[in-house]
Amino acid sequence: MNDTQRRRLIENEIIARTNNRKAGVAIDLVSLDFKTVNFFCERSVAPCKEHILMSVDDYTKIHEHHNRFMVIPGHDKSSVEFVKEKESEYWVVEKYSMKT
Repeated sequence: MNDTQRRRLIENEIIARTNNRKAGVAIDLVSLDFKTVNFFCERSVAPCKEHILMSVDDYTKIHEHHNRFMVIPGHDKSSVEFVKEKESEYWVVEKYSMKT
């Protein structure tokens, strides 16, 4: 896989993350007390329409690290990321560092 292909996979995950953040902001704006929210899987092969049910707090903790994304189990792409954490409903993947 060349650098252009790797970058595209990462861009796909960033698009999913952006959509998920918009959903989180909307929840905050209306001050609803949701315990869990359906977020889109942030896999690198886009678009993924599958959802991951998780708390906003868990989602926020995962994304404290800019190179981590959450995916449906099995939606990881070993050429650009490794599985950092496995939960029953989702996996946290971390991007390999890319030298530019």
